[in-house]
Amino acid sequence: MTEKMRILLPFAVPASNRTEPFMTEEEKAAIFCLAELERGKGGRILGRQPAERIEYVAKACYPFWLFPFHGTYLVFDGVGMVSHTLTYPSMPDVETFAEGVERSSTSQEAYMSFLSANVNYFKVSGTDEKIGMRGLVSDPAFLQDFSLYFSEGKPLESLPQDMVTMTPALSEESLSDEIQQLEELEGQLAFEVKNLKKSIRLLSLTTKNFVHAINIEIKEVKNKYAAELEKLRGPAEREIAEIRRKGDADITAVSRKFEKELFRLQKEKIKVEKTKEHLSSKIDRSEVEIKNSSAKKDEAGKKRWKEEKNRLKKLRSEAESEIKKLEGEIEATEERKSQELFKIRAETEAKTQEARKELTETEAARDAEIHVLKNKSKKMEELTSEIIKQMDQIVRIRENLINGLSNLGIPLERDTVFLAYMPFYLACFRFESRKRYVPYPPSIVNSVKLATKLKGALGIARIKQLFSPRSAAITSLLSRLPNVLEENAALGNEISEAAVKLDIVQVKDGKQGIKKGMDRLKEEGWLSEKEYSLFSQRLA
Repeated sequence: MTEKMRILLPFAVPASNRTEPFMTEEEKAAIFCLAELERGKGGRILGRQPAERIEYVAKACYPFWLFPFHGTYLVFDGVGMVSHTLTYPSMPDVETFAEGVERSSTSQEAYMSFLSANVNYFKVSGTDEKIGMRGLVSDPAFLQDFSLYFSEGKPLESLPQDMVTMTPALSEESLSDEIQQLEELEGQLAFEVKNLKKSIRLLSLTTKNFVHAINIEIKEVKNKYAAELEKLRGPAEREIAEIRRKGDADITAVSRKFEKELFRLQKEKIKVEKTKEHLSSKIDRSEVEIKNSSAKKDEAGKKRWKEEKNRLKKLRSEAESEIKKLEGEIEATEERKSQELFKIRAETEAKTQEARKELTETEAARDAEIHVLKNKSKKMEELTSEIIKQMDQIVRIRENLINGLSNLGIPLERDTVFLAYMPFYLACFRFESRKRYVPYPPSIVNSVKLATKLKGALGIARIKQLFSPRSAAITSLLSRLPNVLEENAALGNEISEAAVKLDIVQVKDGKQGIKKGMDRLKEEGWLSEKEYSLFSQRLA
């Protein structure tokens, strides 16, 4: 069995700015005063309430086990008020999956079917594996504070006779079993990670081999069709060239025919447009002559020119009608030309497609086979990627858990089991048959400051400023003890029986020591004359 060493941790250590010594008498006196301040004094709420009496105030030792684990020390709450549960998702059988990969690797079809059926095989479900570690302290803040606190401890040859030593509810043997369980879990997780990574490599390699084989098939398909396509391509291209040559010739002939007709129509249109322009000029001249005749009062001349103007306008109107007619013929001719050219191109394209029909069908057959193979390869890779992603997630969770096990403890390079006793004071107040417990946690001893004196002047007891809890996390854990003592009557009675005997007031020379401590506290300025007198009366 691993060597075991008992360690006693300090209750109070001086603050960095405190130069005055702090003796045991002062410590007990301060706790006595704090307990008196805490004690219910009674009142007149719904009638006279009897004051609480102090059943006892005793110094006690809270046990912590420290077990070596991979270069660190796991800290266990010896009373068992805390626990830690390791949680991780359950995992399907990896070996069964690996066997399935190997068994289905005989053909692409069998392998694809296996992948499709097992695409969610490793998907993290809502089912978790849980391992409870009773007493294991995992709070990072507690471990950080306790690591420094533990370094201040001193070896303990025998149990202190002036303290109530709480017997660990968790034995060294039971915790050794938990450590072994933790090591077995670590080994199991490491084995599972190893198997997962091995299966990932197997799955990846199997898919890679099938994809490579499919790529070879694609190459073979291309080669298979290459000779046939080459045989068909020559005649098809020659026939297509002849079809397009004839189509181009037809397009040229039709274009020339319509261009000749369009030339004639355009020529006629231009001729009529010139006639129209000439007539417009004559009309303008007639208007001038009409005005001149009017000016000369030549009515006969004016009449003659008006008649001439009307005749010219009639001729111009006929020319405009002719132009519109010619424009219609030009538009109709261009439309016929466009239709005939479209018809020639469509017939040429249809003949080209017919000439390419066998070649096109052969190319389509080749492309269809390649498409099927590529889709199979792509689907295989997608399924593999999805399965590996799920496996990687499980690997990460387990690796994080393994790494997290090392962070559950405090750094300490020893191979010794420690039983560390943490001193604290426990006050028990009684009101009729009811008990109330108040623990006073390990603390830092302060110096009297100006702010402390000011608070005293305002009626706030300075003695409350003497101690500062050295660790919020340790104080929080210790604050659970009253509930445990109330719920666990056997433990409460056991501690109370021992605490009554070790009450700091009732033990031999207890009152004298506390009185001496109060004297020093008053000298330091922690107690006013009034407080000193009041506490002295309570002590007596």
